[in-house]
Amino acid sequence: MTEEVAQPLTYIPEVILKRRKTNEELALRRKEQLEQRKFKSQQNKQEYIKKPEDFVKEYRYREMDLVHMRHRYPNLKNVRDLIYKKGFAKIDKKKVPLTDNNLIEQAMGQHDVICIEDIVHEISTIGPHFKEVTGFLWPFVLNKPEAGLKGSKTVFKDGGDAGDRGDKINELISKMN
Repeated sequence: MTEEVAQPLTYIPEVILKRRKTNEELALRRKEQLEQRKFKSQQNKQEYIKKPEDFVKEYRYREMDLVHMRHRYPNLKNVRDLIYKKGFAKIDKKKVPLTDNNLIEQAMGQHDVICIEDIVHEISTIGPHFKEVTGFLWPFVLNKPEAGLKGSKTVFKDGGDAGDRGDKINELISKMN
């Protein structure tokens, strides 16, 4: 029988084992990142080629957003109050009070606007006949605000009275109505 001689165990320092483990994890992570980059680049190539319909759609949405942002000042309640209380029509270059829906139907019937509520709807939603309806209305004559204006010509954003009030236009309209 041959006797086996006990050989000493090979000893690997713990630091080296930890380094191997972190290097393996790092290699796996880099491999995943590379695969993700390849997938994203393929996806970007597919998105890069846009159809003309997509451009048209995108620019229409942008244009509609700009229109809505410009026309967001008065809310439905304020528009309705202004038209009912201070609304006058421009018929034959004369100021005529909006007392009868027949006047509205005769003047604006070709645009499917037959009553005061249709006028309110066209103005508040910026409908297809917005321009015709605003041309039909006489400019509103508003009262001074109860607290009064400061009288300064500085921009509203800088603490004055003039200029774009943004969402605070509703507060001014309710004060002046």
